[in-house]
Amino acid sequence: MSLLLSSIHIINLGPFFRFSRFNRVATVLAGVKAIEFALEHQETHFNTDIYHNASQQIGSEYNLTLLNGATHRHLRKEMKPGFSREIVAPTVPDLVTYVQQVARSWKPGQELDAMIAMSNLLMKQAGLSLLN
Repeated sequence: MSLLLSSIHIINLGPFFRFSRFNRVATVLAGVKAIEFALEHQETHFNTDIYHNASQQIGSEYNLTLLNGATHRHLRKEMKPGFSREIVAPTVPDLVTYVQQVARSWKPGQELDAMIAMSNLLMKQAGLSLLN
């Protein structure tokens, strides 16, 4: 998405940065002021609806990126255990073994679809770490 802000807005709204992945450029806004600005001015300063696609995909407007205040804090508290190192720690040796096995299966010069290969790798890791 393209961001059309003057430097004065950038200073007042907090940090942001752009990065490019898979031939797409994304702009990341950090902080409550920046997100509030983006939501309020998305039609005039952005060329896409910032959260529309993500909200549509999960089927809810109730997600961490759209909330602030007490509701945001409550949802972060509820989600925190799912991101705990203690949950994943016992499965780390299995995760490492799996990644090594997959990497060893790739032949020198072999062409891979990186998106599919990494998606499969990450989904297997998520399954191992969450469901063992």
